[in-house]
Amino acid sequence: MTKKKKLLISTGLILAILALAYYFLLPRLLLYSLSSEPRDPKVEITETYSIGWWSKQEALNVDSFEIKIIDSKLNLFNSKSLVSYRIKGNLYYEKGWRPFIKEIHLSERFLTHSNDSINNPEAMIEITPVIGAEDDESYNGEKIEFDITNEKKMNSFHWGNNRIRFKCLEKINDITLSQRK
Repeated sequence: MTKKKKLLISTGLILAILALAYYFLLPRLLLYSLSSEPRDPKVEITETYSIGWWSKQEALNVDSFEIKIIDSKLNLFNSKSLVSYRIKGNLYYEKGWRPFIKEIHLSERFLTHSNDSINNPEAMIEITPVIGAEDDESYNGEKIEFDITNEKKMNSFHWGNNRIRFKCLEKINDITLSQRK
């Protein structure tokens, strides 16, 4: 066999291997990179969707409320984003009863508007710290500062801009998650 023929055969084999790799591996790699969901959320205070005995809510004062989009690579194969919410404030209650944040209540719903302007959100997520109190004779009614950051994995709900309003007591923050094909 001539040197030229050997070179032609080896070049053909290399091209065939590359074509097979392209055919079998590249689509899987692209699909994996396009559809990869955000990591699991970090949660400092457990969340609940149930209402209950909330007899100590007057102890709660929220000073600031922030929402941040941490990971939102929305595309044809991925509809999940990761957002964080941070609540800062203070608690104070009756002498002898130390207040604490027992859990975070979340309420999610769609909103309807007759006018679909950019300023109208399409969904509302209300976040409420639920307050408990424990018997503590050393507590004299002083303010207890708190700073909570929880993360939440969210689904977009349609193609295009998903406008979501977050509310914590009277504090409001809006975000937009853009779902593209």
